[in-house]
Amino acid sequence: MLQLEEKLNKEKQRVRNEVSRFTQIIHDIERRRYRGPHIESLKRLLENCQNALNEDLDARLDVATSHLPLHTASMRLSAMRSLIKELIDFMYLVVSRSERVPRELYFLLDAFLENYNVSTRYVLFVSDEMAVTTFEHILELNNMKNWFPLFYRKIGNKRYYFVQVISDFVEREASLDWPIVLHEMSHIVCYEKNTYSKYLPRTSILEALRTIHELRLPRRAQRKLYVSEYLADLLTTRNIGTFYGWRFLENYGTYHDILDPGRTHPAPGKRVNKILTETRRQLKMPKSANFLNKEFEPRKREWETIPRRVTPDLNVDPILRKILKEARKYSNYLLTHQQIKQSLLKSPWFQLLEETPKRKEIETNIWEFLVNLQEDLLQGIPLILEPFVLYYIFTLDFSTYHKLLPILEPQGEEQEKHAQRIKELIADCIRLYSVQRRFLALKTESIAPKKP
Repeated sequence: MLQLEEKLNKEKQRVRNEVSRFTQIIHDIERRRYRGPHIESLKRLLENCQNALNEDLDARLDVATSHLPLHTASMRLSAMRSLIKELIDFMYLVVSRSERVPRELYFLLDAFLENYNVSTRYVLFVSDEMAVTTFEHILELNNMKNWFPLFYRKIGNKRYYFVQVISDFVEREASLDWPIVLHEMSHIVCYEKNTYSKYLPRTSILEALRTIHELRLPRRAQRKLYVSEYLADLLTTRNIGTFYGWRFLENYGTYHDILDPGRTHPAPGKRVNKILTETRRQLKMPKSANFLNKEFEPRKREWETIPRRVTPDLNVDPILRKILKEARKYSNYLLTHQQIKQSLLKSPWFQLLEETPKRKEIETNIWEFLVNLQEDLLQGIPLILEPFVLYYIFTLDFSTYHKLLPILEPQGEEQEKHAQRIKELIADCIRLYSVQRRFLALKTESIAPKKP
């Protein structure tokens, strides 16, 4: 009897040892030279997980072994250890693959969430796909809710997101493709605004995803997933214009299995058509839309052969129309020509001009000023501007596309070096804008009158 009890105690200790692995992962984070706020929030999540598990562990170990045959108790302890190991292995993967992500990419994504009045915690990590997963989904897939109910009640409803990004998109020289990552952030906006629960509420996104490997994907699940992708495209386009659709098209040939995973996503042609419609009707940018449509034309026939089920029309389904109308109100920020002008006029460096002839000249000839800014950017001069306006200035409604070709399709070593410098410069501009904002915020706080 003592031998049996000793064996169970050893197995219980193995489970405890598994939980203690959280400490090593936390130490790995603490050893980093630079830890931004997103990595700090991940560290706090790991600490909370470890504390909550330790509080629940002894009681769950007793439940798993009480009044049960040794073989059954041993199997339950082994299963419990496997669940914890699976969770910790995932966390270790996230921590180890998050180190390469440049802070400038976080700055861009934070600005996007801020435009939608969303303040939440998330972390980016390198993966072989593009996706966003909630912490709650991780725990549910891991079955932690049933095995550790106290732990789940304490930790399971914490808002936290894991954003997967492919390796090629996290480099600083990939800054032109960073807007593609905004699509994943749009999913976070929809989670935070509870958008997905308003369409087919009896089917959650997680339940829909669980069915994708079934031979016959339920129509309800597919509709749910398709709508989520349409909405993410919509929210992204509203903030960064056709730049997102353009980069989607440009990268589709190389990353089609990532940008269009198949059963969970609508046909790529339908998605591009939605982007075009939003650009023409809401952003009022016909030049950009015409350019994107021209780029889209060669792919239309090919994409029309991709088999997909009939998908819901966002403009016909009355429930979807209501959701769409609400989603368009999530942010007052809409990348129209008027918004671009306002952003420029409100920028700190423009305010320094005060009421001078130069300021009036710029206000009167804003397009000429934008052309000059594009020239500066393409020559390697940094611009401290709102990131979404910065991306617009790079393309300038695609009206001067020929100027971009040395960067997009460099010929020879010199052009390749210059193209890389410009792409890294865009990342630098995003960082400079973020630093400027934080500096001005601190300055405002320091001069604000203190409450008595």
